[in-house]
Amino acid sequence: MNALYEELFKTPVQFRILEKRTKLLENWISELGLPELLSVAYKPLRHCERKRCFVNVEKTVKSSGGKALTGWIFNEFENRAIEAEAHCIWITPTNKKWDITPHEFQPKRVLFTPDPRVATNRGYTAAPNLVLSNDSRLKAVYAFESIIDKIREERFSGFGKALIISQEEITNAAANSNLPLDVAVYLVDKLQEAGDKAWAQYGSS
Repeated sequence: MNALYEELFKTPVQFRILEKRTKLLENWISELGLPELLSVAYKPLRHCERKRCFVNVEKTVKSSGGKALTGWIFNEFENRAIEAEAHCIWITPTNKKWDITPHEFQPKRVLFTPDPRVATNRGYTAAPNLVLSNDSRLKAVYAFESIIDKIREERFSGFGKALIISQEEITNAAANSNLPLDVAVYLVDKLQEAGDKAWAQYGSS
């Protein structure tokens, strides 16, 4: 792989789930045309599992009432980017909003914005990102991943079904994002590996 990108991928980076509003985040949400950010209490329930937010909420609604609300939470990779993550929270029968799914890192609250599009494709919904760095390598990586994410969303036909991205599509996406082709192939391979692992472990969640 291109040595400059290999160095980038090996560099450790701090990660956190965003809990507090900032002007930068609010402006970005507004530009995306998404609703105002909600500050949601983080209260993981015993029966809930990591990475299974949709299933967790569906089971809780069935057993305890209330309803599901889909949308985005936000992860910050320090000095690199803010990435939206498809997520589902529980609205209790008394209309309280809870994030009941355990996270690897334990926030006190999460910032959440509703988006009904997420309900259909769940984790296959193309996630927006905000690049914080001027590093041309990072800009290229995120531009490429955004193109691939849109292809995956448009081609999604059901959980567990094969979703193939052609070599021509990878080549074109790499060219349009100024990303070296070998790096593009590496990223798609990693994406596929992560998807296969998630399906094997979590099924349709």
